[in-house]
Formats: sequence, structure tokens, C-alpha cells
Amino acid sequence: MSWPATLLIAAALGFVIWWSYRPKLKRLSPFRGRLLLTLRATSLLVLLLVMLRPSLEFTSSETEGMVLIIAGDSSRSMETPDGLGSQSRRQALLNTLNENQETLEGLSEKVTILRYDFDETLVERDKLDLLTTGEQTAVGASLEKLLQETGNERVVGVLLMTDGAQRAFAPLNIDPRTIALRYGEQRIPIHPVPFGGTGQSENALDLVVEELFVDPIAFEKTTIPVTIRLRALGAAGRKIRVKLLVEERRGRAPGDVGTMGIPLITGDDRPVKEITINSSNEVQTIDLSFTPQTTGEFKLRVEAEPLSKEVKTVNNSRETIITVQKGGIRVAYLHSIPPEAKFILKVGGTEQIQIESNLMYLGALQKQNRIPDDWFEPNRFDVYMIGDIPAELLSDEQMTALAERVSEDGAGLMMLGGLRSFGPGGYAGTPLEKLLPVVMKEAEKSDGRVSPDLHYFRDLQMRPTPRGRSHYLMRLDNSANPAEIWSELPPLQKANKLQKRHPLVQVLAESEEGAPLLFAQEFGPARVLAFAGDTTWLWHLNGFQEEHTRFWQQIILWLSRKELDSDSSVWARVDPRNFRLGQRVPITFGARNDRGEPLADAIFQVTVKTPDGNEFSPSLLGSGGERRIEVIDTDQPGDYWVKIDAIRDGQPVGPTAWTRFLIDAGDPELDNPAADFQLLEEIAKLSGGSMIPPEDLDDYLKQLQDERLPSQELTEIRRTSLWDNSYVMILFVVIISSEWFLRKKNGLV
Repeated sequence: MSWPATLLIAAALGFVIWWSYRPKLKRLSPFRGRLLLTLRATSLLVLLLVMLRPSLEFTSSETEGMVLIIAGDSSRSMETPDGLGSQSRRQALLNTLNENQETLEGLSEKVTILRYDFDETLVERDKLDLLTTGEQTAVGASLEKLLQETGNERVVGVLLMTDGAQRAFAPLNIDPRTIALRYGEQRIPIHPVPFGGTGQSENALDLVVEELFVDPIAFEKTTIPVTIRLRALGAAGRKIRVKLLVEERRGRAPGDVGTMGIPLITGDDRPVKEITINSSNEVQTIDLSFTPQTTGEFKLRVEAEPLSKEVKTVNNSRETIITVQKGGIRVAYLHSIPPEAKFILKVGGTEQIQIESNLMYLGALQKQNRIPDDWFEPNRFDVYMIGDIPAELLSDEQMTALAERVSEDGAGLMMLGGLRSFGPGGYAGTPLEKLLPVVMKEAEKSDGRVSPDLHYFRDLQMRPTPRGRSHYLMRLDNSANPAEIWSELPPLQKANKLQKRHPLVQVLAESEEGAPLLFAQEFGPARVLAFAGDTTWLWHLNGFQEEHTRFWQQIILWLSRKELDSDSSVWARVDPRNFRLGQRVPITFGARNDRGEPLADAIFQVTVKTPDGNEFSPSLLGSGGERRIEVIDTDQPGDYWVKIDAIRDGQPVGPTAWTRFLIDAGDPELDNPAADFQLLEEIAKLSGGSMIPPEDLDDYLKQLQDERLPSQELTEIRRTSLWDNSYVMILFVVIISSEWFLRKKNGLV
């Protein structure tokens, strides 16, 4: 309401009070008359205060500048004494910083300088020191973590001070080039400052398979790509033969290692490749492939054939274990135009997951909708996903057929949030109502204009519930604290207000305020999910592409019951498959009935067979349908077999489950301490940065100091309302009550 109108109303009310009260007050004493008139006038002033809505405004400003990040390698390879005067790489790193200390202090007046140590972890430091205890050099994982921790800062650049060689086991063996691309997209240049050398003379021959990349879950009769990083030292001009070997399991009992051989070549398989080395210290990325013909767990090895006069050959190969499952997963996805569908479809298009989508039009174009006739035939799809579309877009026959595919064939079903899904979309009273794990009412049906009682029209930070923290669907990384990565993701924009249908439904995710977001349940042979949101695409746009892809991949794998290593009644899972000597190995296992439901009352016996043939039984952890053990006696390199037996009511639940993990031999940090300047050059190029030799660091810092770096003034405005609070209401009630009491007492009521 405008000021003139407010003042005009106030004046009119004042006149009415004075004109109506004047004849009544003649019967009272002057004191009581003035008191009543004052109380009524005061109540008018309070109303005027509410109408004018006054508030106090406080303004504070601060200047936000740029940030320079110094990341120093603290892994054990930095102990290598190949610097001037036989000083270690770490000492050379510290000397470089000390020589530039005066310039750094001057630069710190206009740029905030953050210092970090990195190895297998990333730790912020006030000052870097000589300590080098890191067992792995996870360059990619550390850069990714650094990007997440400084996501709200305005970073002018990253000084990556390292020998450049990534030596990390899964899940920390993230390709640094992939992360460098993300830095480039966000215009944050990485400037590597290299230290170290080859660690050997140019005449010393050594072939090193540094990294092995392969998807741990594969599908039979589907080509599996295998990528390795091979370092060749002292082999300039030599030809090297690299081959892929796969374990032969036929005729082998569980617990026995099979023979390794080149797999059968079909189609475009390339299990063998020959390359030529051009320099004395060269790193090449080599792509191999093969097509498994049967399902099961298989050991996979890549090796570079030793060169003549090559003395050290233990590092010429790497091994891992893969699980081959039946066929790919077929997903049917019905969706409307909003952007969520665009990014979910990026998860498909592989041999592992194939998503067939059907764009459903709304409004005037609704008559153009066509769903293929065979979409609801038995065994056509493993998973059905329904986006933000109303129920009326599916015919009664299609809805009935879809319900049959879920309840009878065990196809997974998921409904996403939106203004036209769940109750507002008219799904109450349809055959899908009894399948979905949330409450829906026919009265909730709307035409796209949803009441705030049914929808959250605000941001919601998604996080795992206590039950969800240990659930497969909510594991976006393999850290001990899965909730940490969730706190870094952008919040969902709006979501449906949903309630679980019955106590057996599991709520796996909620907002920080406790609003339930992700519901899961087992429905006979099928699994069903209800997700209140439809804006996870924001994760993808804000630098969390891997987390977005993993979340939706896990949803599809879980809905299709292919998140486990097999379809047996007793199952076991170990992730990752490779560990270093002495590392603890977590193993998850459980049992399920014929309908796929977990058996919480099963009794398990676990036996671990070590590479030398000895056996022991570790202590069991956890309870319920999913159990866990930790194998701590891992001081021998080689194959460790895990045997799981389950008993219920005195009877075996099913066949024995077996799984396997590998303890890698050697110490990658010290067995091959050669620096990798080629990788650092690629990181710099992909991120938009440049290599800076230690002796040129001073020039870079002075150039940065002389540049006019942009700063941003942040103004914080805080308003304190003077009318919208309980005190004003209490004052108004007291005044009106007192005035009424006095009028009543004097016979004016």
C-alpha cells in the first residue's frame, strides 16, 4: 500500500475515533476520558506501524580479493636425493619457497596465499616443512579435492610443486588430466613447478606399468576397454610389446588361481599392441581391449614384455580383478522437457547401461505423444523411470502393463519429482499407486499449479540419512565419511513434499531440515524408488560431473539388482580390488531370499585364504541384512580369497559365495621414483596454465604482483523489522484489552 493511501486511512480512522468517542466520554471523569481516548489512539498508532512496515537497515562492506594456492607434494618419492648437492626433492621445494619468501610476503598484501600438502590426502598448512610420509601420490584426487574446498574462492592460480608422477591405488587413481580440464573450464590455471629427474641414468633400462584403468563391472560378450600408463626409461628407439592377459577359470575351483593367457580375439579386440619409444624417459597411454565370453570373477593382467638387458622386471606388469555379469541394463525413461532429463541421459549410451527415452509433450502438443507398443512387453526393459509427467499421458492399458512388469517380472521402477508427478500428477488411484513407496491422494491432483502444502519452493541441501550413510545408493566416493561429499554438492531447487507409505519404506536421503527426499523399498521381486527432486543437473553444471554420473549409475544398478557381484542368495563385495601391503581391506556381504529381500537373521561364517594357502576367520561387524569384515593381515602380496557361508534355521541359505582381492607387491613411491614432467605439461596445457621451472618462480610471482588483480567488494545488508514481531502483537492485544476492560467497567459496552 502506498504512503499517501496509508496516511489517508490513518487520518480517517483518527477522525472516526475522535468523533465517535466524544459524546460517550462526557459521562466520564476527565482523567478516564483522556485515558480511554489515549488507549484507542495508541492502538491506531500500532496499526499504523504495521501498515507502514518500518525497519532498520545495517550495511557492512568488505573487499574480497584473489587467492593463490601453493600445493606441495609430501609423498615419499619426494625423499629422492636427485637435486643439486644431492638434496632431496622436498628440500629443493622448500628452498625454492624460501628464496621467494620476500616476494611472497609482498604478494600477500593483495592476494591471499593458501598452502597445502598433498599425497593420498590434502591438508592445509600454515607453512610447509620437510615431512614426507605419504604412501601414495594422488595428483588427480588431490586436485579434485582442492577444487571442492576452494569452490567459493576466486583463485588466480595453483602452483603445483611436485615431481609429477602419479602413484595411487583405486579409488584415488583419478586421472589428473580429467580434473585439469575442469580447472580450465572454471578458468583456474594450474602452474606445475617440477622437481626431480628420472632417478636413473639414461642407459638404464626399465619398463614400468604405472597405472591400469578398467571398469570393475563388465558384461559378457561386450567389449571392455583397458587403458594403461607405461613409462619407458632408457629405451629410446626400442619397440615394446604390451599385452593383456585374462585368467582362465574353466576347471578351476574357487580359491585356486587360474592360468593367465591372451583372450580369444573377437571383432575389434586388441589385447596386444606394439609401440615405439622415442625418448629416454617417456610415458605413453596405451589402449587395449577384449570381449569376455562368460560371467564370473576374473583376474586381469597387463604387462610389457621385458627388454634385453632389463634388470628390474617386477614393475613390468599390473593386475586387478573384474566381475563379468550378464548383459547390459536396459532402461525406459519417460520424461518432459526440463533439463534434468538431458543430464540423466548422459549416463546411458554405454554397453553397461542403455537408456531409451521418450519425450512426452504437454498442453497443446499432448496429442503428439507416442509410446512404442513394445515398451511394456515382458523382459523388454530392466528399469522404468518416470519423470515430471502426469499420469494421463499413459493409457490405462499401459499403466496396467507397467505395473505387471514391476510386480510380476521384477523390473525396477523410479518416479522423479516435479509439479506433475506423484499426487499432483494424478497417480493416486492408478495401478502404480500401490507400487510407489510414498503417500498419494486423489485430491492432490493439479494442472501444474501446486500448493505449497505439496511442494518445497526453496533450495534443499540433500544429504544421507543415518540409514542412508551405509547404503549403496548414497556412496558418491569411497571415503570413510560419505556425508562429506554430499555437503559440497549444490542444493536441489525445490522438491515434492512426500511421506513414506508404510514403516518398511527406507528414507535414504533428506534435506538439512529433515525433509525426506529419497524413498526406497523392495516390492516383491522388484525394487522401487521415489525421488522428490528433479534438479540434480545442477551438480553437473557446477563441477560435480563424476558425482552426478555415479549417483544415477548406482540408482540404475540398484533398481536392476546388479549392484552386487552376482545374483546368488549369498553375495560378497570388495571395492576396490587392489590394495597395498599392510592396508586394511573392507568386505561387505549378505544373504537374500528368493524374492531378493535381505535376510537379517542369517548366520555367517567367513574364511579368508592368504596367498601362501593359510586360512583364518576375521571378526564380523555390523548386523541386519548387510554385514562387514575388515581383513587386516595383508602383509603378503598376491591373491586373497574370501569364502562366505550363510545359515538360517539350521539350513544353508544358498551356495557359498566367493570373492577375491589383490595385495600389490612393492612400493610404488620408492620402487620407481622417476619424475613425470610430461604429465605436468599436460596438466598445465589442459588447465590453461604453464610449466614454471623453480628458478623462474620469482619472475611469475613478481608478474602477478605487478598485475592489476580484480577484487570484489561484498556488501552485506541486514534488515531488522520493527513491526513484524511478537512484541508489536502483544502491545496491540494489551492496549485493546485494557481499553475494552475500562469501557466495560464504565458501562460503555
